[in-house]
Amino acid sequence: SLAKDDSELAISTTDKFNLFKLSFGHTISPKYELAAEASYNREKSSVSMTTGLKYVTDKATVKAKTDNLGTLSLAYIAKIDSSTKLTMSTSANIKELEKGQKFGIAVTFDQA
Repeated sequence: SLAKDDSELAISTTDKFNLFKLSFGHTISPKYELAAEASYNREKSSVSMTTGLKYVTDKATVKAKTDNLGTLSLAYIAKIDSSTKLTMSTSANIKELEKGQKFGIAVTFDQA
């Protein structure tokens, strides 16, 4: 793993050296971050790629992620007060919209 002030690069392996990952993250500004990950599965001889973006405001965070299979995921995380967060998220395969989409909602309470 290599890290610089605003970037990080990591190489990892899991699953008894069958899955290899190369990850990169970069902070563009205090409000914007981006990330990418490429992985190779030796058992399945498959390659996958995921990219993501995060945007932060004072009261909320918006995240977007897509992969090479056509999955698009979006999340909106709102800070309601100092100990409560509301998260709404959705995920869909944009290549096969007829298969349906996923939607989730969560409320998190943190104790101070």
